[in-house]
Parts: sequence; structure tokens; C-alpha cells
Amino acid sequence: MAYTIRQYETKAGKRYEVRYRKPDGSATGKRGFKRKMDADAWGAANVTTAKSVGAYIDPQAGRRLVEDFWEPWLAAKRPRPNQATSRRWNVLGACT
Repeated sequence: MAYTIRQYETKAGKRYEVRYRKPDGSATGKRGFKRKMDADAWGAANVTTAKSVGAYIDPQAGRRLVEDFWEPWLAAKRPRPNQATSRRWNVLGACT
């Protein structure tokens, strides 16, 4: 088992946290499970299996800003008109 489950208290009652290490060695965790069984199921599915098959995705990767990937995405989406389209635009006076 490549993760541990820790119990902690909140005003709403007991909760469980899954603690694990990312592939780079840094420690992290996922909190808020109401049942230990749910925490264990999440750990098995998202930590142990993902690491063993190489499909691990860092949860912090979702915190990237839009500006980090806007330009590459926009460049990929820009239309590349063919000759017929260019001729139509030239006839309309849109292209020079």
C-alpha cells in the first residue's frame, strides 16, 4: 500500500485523509472522506493503481492558469484557409 489513511476531527464529525507521495517524492493528501472505506477505495484507485500503470496525474496540475496554455491552443485553432477560401476572401476585399 503506497498510501496511509489518517483520521481527524471537524465540527461536523470524524473525517479521513489519504496521505501519499507523488512520483517526485513530495508528500500530499486528499481530505474530507466521511468513511474510512471511501478513503481506502480512493487511495487504491487513484494512488496505487495509477502509479503502477504509469497513469498518475498530479492533482495540482489542474491549478494552471488559462494564460499558460492559451497561446498554444489558439495557434492550433487558427484556421488555415485553402486556396479556394483565400480567393473568395480576395474577391470580397478582405485579404490583401
